[in-house]
Amino acid sequence: MGGLGEIRVTGHLSVQTEAACDRCLEDARFPIESDFVLNYRPAAEEEYGEEKEIDPEEAEIGFYEGNALELNDVFREQVLLALPMQRVCKEDCKGICPACGKNRNQVECGCQKSTTDDRWHALEELKSTR
Repeated sequence: MGGLGEIRVTGHLSVQTEAACDRCLEDARFPIESDFVLNYRPAAEEEYGEEKEIDPEEAEIGFYEGNALELNDVFREQVLLALPMQRVCKEDCKGICPACGKNRNQVECGCQKSTTDDRWHALEELKSTR
């Protein structure tokens, strides 16, 4: 059963996703706008077993088998690739207080901000005993 030949998929994603904010953990919406171009070749055309060097354009080529290409996984992958690395509900999100765990966007907890990293406390103790 032969393939369809080389397939080129071009598209534009425009979706709204919902996820937890990386700073305060509240639910937030993230709009995604992304253009993409994908190229696919039948897997049967490729020779397996022997090594060959590929050029950078070939690294962007996917492979398919049979007479169809399943696009659900392709679209899901494009959405995941378009998500921002850090998802924050708003640029000035204050996050969660590391001392009491309250959302600083909702309440001023009054906890003192530590200027030192607690992981270095043991070294401070060692230094003070000398």
